[in-house]
Amino acid sequence: TAQEEEAVMSERFEGKGRTDNDAKDEEEDDFFIDDSPLVVNRVKKLFALKELKRVHAVRDFVNVFQSSVQDGMDVVVPMLGEALSDRTHKVRENLAEQLGLISAFLLKTSIDSPDMLSKQTAKEIIQESLFPVVGKLLTDSQQPIRVAAATAVMCIWQATIYEAKQVEKLGGAREGQSIGSSLVDETVLPLLQTLCDSTEEEQRVAAADLITQLIPLIERPRPTVIEHLKQMIIKAASDVMFRVRRSVAMATALLSHKLPADDISTHMLPIFVRLSKDEIWAVRKACAEAVLELSANLHPTERVSELAPIFLLFLEDKSRWVRSSAASQLGPFITSFNKPDEKVPDELLTAFLSMADANCKFGDADTPMFCAFSFPGVLITLGRDSWPQLKEFYNTLVKNFQWKVRKSLSHSIHEVAKILGNELTEAELIGAFDLFLKDLDNVKVGAIKNLAHFLSFVSVPIRKNYIETISEIQAESVNWRFRKLISKQLGVLVTLYDQETIENQIIPIILQLCEDQVTTVRKAVTSSMADVIVNLNVHSPQLMDSFIQQILAFSTRESCYDRQTFAMMCENFVTKLPAEMFATYFMKALMDMAQDRIPNVRFIVARTVSQHLVGKEAFKDFDDLINNVHTLLLRDKDLEVRFYAQLVLPSDPVLFRRQQKALNSSSSLPMQ
Repeated sequence: TAQEEEAVMSERFEGKGRTDNDAKDEEEDDFFIDDSPLVVNRVKKLFALKELKRVHAVRDFVNVFQSSVQDGMDVVVPMLGEALSDRTHKVRENLAEQLGLISAFLLKTSIDSPDMLSKQTAKEIIQESLFPVVGKLLTDSQQPIRVAAATAVMCIWQATIYEAKQVEKLGGAREGQSIGSSLVDETVLPLLQTLCDSTEEEQRVAAADLITQLIPLIERPRPTVIEHLKQMIIKAASDVMFRVRRSVAMATALLSHKLPADDISTHMLPIFVRLSKDEIWAVRKACAEAVLELSANLHPTERVSELAPIFLLFLEDKSRWVRSSAASQLGPFITSFNKPDEKVPDELLTAFLSMADANCKFGDADTPMFCAFSFPGVLITLGRDSWPQLKEFYNTLVKNFQWKVRKSLSHSIHEVAKILGNELTEAELIGAFDLFLKDLDNVKVGAIKNLAHFLSFVSVPIRKNYIETISEIQAESVNWRFRKLISKQLGVLVTLYDQETIENQIIPIILQLCEDQVTTVRKAVTSSMADVIVNLNVHSPQLMDSFIQQILAFSTRESCYDRQTFAMMCENFVTKLPAEMFATYFMKALMDMAQDRIPNVRFIVARTVSQHLVGKEAFKDFDDLINNVHTLLLRDKDLEVRFYAQLVLPSDPVLFRRQQKALNSSSSLPMQ
């Protein structure tokens, strides 16, 4: 009974009914948790305790509301004031998180099930009981608490998105007022305005930070909301406290995504220009980090005439932090000059090319890594004709002493090859690719991962030079992950070589990978085999037939691992190959394996049969065979085999009755 459980809880917290060891364990555990199923009683008891133990009461606030909204109002709401003033910041942080969860629960319930909770009731609870607490937490002295409180505000903002999507699902029908929109208009915006108008610096900073987080959540046109946010940004941009101006820099750039071109030119761009010349370096740094967001929405002429000169000033800034932030954004900024007939200013390109130099006057040790990461984007923006200008820069990065720089290049060299085309790739990138293949494993992985893709941009004679490399990777005994990466590319590799090379060199490598000692490698091979077969059929049906016969041999090998590999192949084949091809080549062999002596083979067969063959129209000509095998698997002596055999119950009543009969008859069988 509830009384008995409450008595047990009292004994626990008073130390009764426990051994000395139990008491010692509790003293050592600051996060002692009561496991009573009565959430309301648990919250009451835990909240009566002090300091960290009270955290667990607060973490259950949303559970109380979910069990009963009335209990939430009667029990949780009276506790909010005390929790808000708790000296333990973990209590306040969890309180902020819970307020967001409770708001989300109330909003979703009122939207999805208005008969259980009306929108008006949910709105009143949030407005009158929850949001005043959220507003105070937004200005807490602890940053994690302010972040959690901002998340609670965003829960309400996101409700407008969720509600609109639900309306769309109903074909545009809407019952009553939009609770999400009304809460934004009546609660969120007034709160933001109050914070913006406050004489307290922390509150104005909180407002600017929150505006920055809320802007990306505006998915649908909300002219009134956008206008409110714009006016707040305009005011905050002139704030006397630099922390407010710093926080509003990114908001200025982000809002440009939501504004028409005239508004950007009239309001956002002038604000950004003024902030970019702020006397405080932290404000200028924030602008350097936000410049890409603004650039994406500017007219090309403004990008060149207004933003490019500002960026050059960032690169020459007296603060190393500003210079470093600008250097990290330079490559992406150049890629924003991507409109037809739009030219990248020479000064920006010169600055970018100078960043590979160890003695570069701006940036820091990480600058070459930024260059390497953004190089493909810069190249595609400038076009392949710019390669002579970029060649030396690229080769300098290839030889950079930092392995992270080389790693970034190794992962993107196939993209560079795609831009340059076959002729330039063979002439300019082969050397770099070979260096990556001989580099540290952290670098080599990028070249191996995209090996087939890279080879598709060179001629057949050059490709043949790398067969030995592929063979060496297959024989790699130390790092099996390289073998896995090659296994995933087998379907593409067979399209890159002539029939003789495939037959004599590529297929032996494939078969050796099928026998790999590492299960993860074999699984990667099986996922590629369907593509191998399809592409071989394009090359030569005769070669495909020969290859399939070699695969079929795995089904009767002595090694259970080989037979399991074949079963995994069939599981992939049935979904990726044409049904007729699967039935012709693999159906009988797979069905025969239903009686394999190893359960780990049979359960894969059971999974394939139950999920992909039973009751499928494509295989109706084999219904008798499939149903007989399915019945056999449903009666299997191994529990796991039976589990997979019944994993997907057939919709056909006849098949359902047959399955139930088989399950009943197998219930007395011993489990292995």
